[in-house]
Amino acid sequence: MDQSPHIIFRDFYPSLDERAMTERKANKLVSYYHRVVGCQVMVEAPHRHHQRGNLFRVRITLDVPGEQLVVGGDPHNQITHRILTTSLSDAFHAAQRVLHDYVERKRHSYRKHSVEPAAIELPLTGALGDAPGGPWTAEDAA
Repeated sequence: MDQSPHIIFRDFYPSLDERAMTERKANKLVSYYHRVVGCQVMVEAPHRHHQRGNLFRVRITLDVPGEQLVVGGDPHNQITHRILTTSLSDAFHAAQRVLHDYVERKRHSYRKHSVEPAAIELPLTGALGDAPGGPWTAEDAA
């Protein structure tokens, strides 16, 4: 990827350490597969509920040839934690698994189409299915 990952923080101000950790993890994720075209990381603190505490939500979008891989985008399957570093770690681990599955799928689809099985034609003649004059005789069958 030629450009750096696009990182957005919403509804809170991260510390310098949290910002550096996010950039480091995003750059590591992008370097995992050389055909990643774009990467967007959105970290937000959507609610400030006092009963459950502040929850941080992370959404990672990876643009790869032919697809867009999204982690944490489904409202029922979001990655949220009270601690920002835990949310980031879980989200980037999930994104790496999704990217790894994508790479394996592409690798197997290329292998499946590029390799053709060789056909071997064997003559089937004789009483026992062997070629005439072969190593089998009628005495061996008895």
